[in-house]
Amino acid sequence: MAVDGPGDVAMHLLLTGLYPFVPWCALAWLGVMLRLHGAAMQRPATGWVAAGIVTCAALLVHALQTDVPWAAPTSPNGQALLTFFPANPPFLLAASTGVLLLWASGAWLARLPSLNRLGRLSLTVYVAHTPLLWVLNRSIDSPSVTLSAVLVVVLTLMWWPLAALCPDSWRRWSLEAGLKHA
Repeated sequence: MAVDGPGDVAMHLLLTGLYPFVPWCALAWLGVMLRLHGAAMQRPATGWVAAGIVTCAALLVHALQTDVPWAAPTSPNGQALLTFFPANPPFLLAASTGVLLLWASGAWLARLPSLNRLGRLSLTVYVAHTPLLWVLNRSIDSPSVTLSAVLVVVLTLMWWPLAALCPDSWRRWSLEAGLKHA
């Protein structure tokens, strides 16, 4: 990303940068609403999840029909339908849909072994998966939608066993530990 002046710096900080402020605030706001309003959020959350699933499915079908990338870490040519850098509206819809699905299955997930260990490393995982996605994006010339979906599932699920196996002594090197001491 190029920075040609103060306007570009502000744009990258707020919307298009590596970890832009506005998308982070949107997801943080969702977390606050779920924490504060809990069960009262169930009806609006159901509607949002339905809209998110329908929209993501429609975008996936569109990607398959037009042979454009469905999701990519970034899309310099603007073709990818869901992009992480910058976090475009379809990506934010997909991410918030995922958050709401996890929230809805919270009681079931809470019973799963070692998931709490993953939760204690969520920021580290979030930041650590970015270089992996970048490497995959650079090393695979034109991934199919199927390959992309499989890679997303694998990269999502691999963190759970890694967090479960992570020795407690290594946790002092996590971003969470760094923030705690900052």
